[in-house]
Amino acid sequence: MISEKFRGILHALHPLPPARQVDNPGSNGWIKLEGILRFIGRAFVRQRIGLQPLDQDSWNVYLEALLIGTLHRSDGSGSLRAAQFCQPEKRPKTPPKKSPLL
Repeated sequence: MISEKFRGILHALHPLPPARQVDNPGSNGWIKLEGILRFIGRAFVRQRIGLQPLDQDSWNVYLEALLIGTLHRSDGSGSLRAAQFCQPEKRPKTPPKKSPLL
């Protein structure tokens, strides 16, 4: 389970997206969406999973306020497509400015 301290930090960093359906994956990591079993993952058993519709055929899947992937109606397996995150580019360090008094 997510600790209350971490949950508070997560909510502060990532506000909750609007219009979400909340579900708890069963003991094996599956949820039922529109009558079809969808695999979210065993790591998410008993966690609150949020589903936000993207369009008619896909949903964003959230763990609390953290985007973890997408579900697509056209996927035959019904499994979650994991979210991909990119690291921001590192900016080169600039040397400190010299004081004109020195």
